[in-house]
Amino acid sequence: MRTPEQTLQSLAQLDPDFAAFTASFPQELAGADNALPNGLAEDVIALLCTEQPELSSWLDASASAPPEKFAVDPLLAAGVVTSILFLLRSHIKIEGKHFSFEHQPMDNDLLKKVLDSVSSIMGSLS
Repeated sequence: MRTPEQTLQSLAQLDPDFAAFTASFPQELAGADNALPNGLAEDVIALLCTEQPELSSWLDASASAPPEKFAVDPLLAAGVVTSILFLLRSHIKIEGKHFSFEHQPMDNDLLKKVLDSVSSIMGSLS
């Protein structure tokens, strides 16, 4: 069974735009080498499933798939952070070495929690 971090990386890699995103991603922002906050990956998955209900069926199907089915980067925080930023690209804007939120969450506590965690991670990289 995959970890939530592996699931996020697999989900990002399934999108054809992910390779271009990673190629243009500033190395300074990908420098996260500390452990991710507890529960961040699970919160991102829950948020994505809320925003895109069709992901629930993909997650159910992929949970039983053999790990070799998807090419998963080594579980470094940087790879997971890059995947999270890609998957949340409708909420986060990246310009050069800086990032900002496209819109502030007004009534979505889970989105606020996830964006606060991402902000903390990104702030530690600058």
